Amino acid sequence: MRPEPTSIGSFEQAGATALAMLSLSKTERRIAHRYRLAASEAERKGNRTRYQYYTLEYRKHWRRALFYLDHARLWFSKPA
Repeated sequence: MRPEPTSIGSFEQAGATALAMLSLSKTERRIAHRYRLAASEAERKGNRTRYQYYTLEYRKHWRRALFYLDHARLWFSKPA
């Protein structure tokens, strides 16, 4: 849960935090896609160990991307 802003500066800080979270989400998503491509390549080559490793990394980064996206939404939402 985000803190309630008490002044204009707090609103600006909330916006900056939301943009930072959104940027982190995009970065994690890009990394996840790279691991997904590497997993596909490893599977194509028949390297099961590498496939499992890249798949785990893909899932980890994808979960992080969703985490940051959810937090960005919290910071972008209007105060109650």
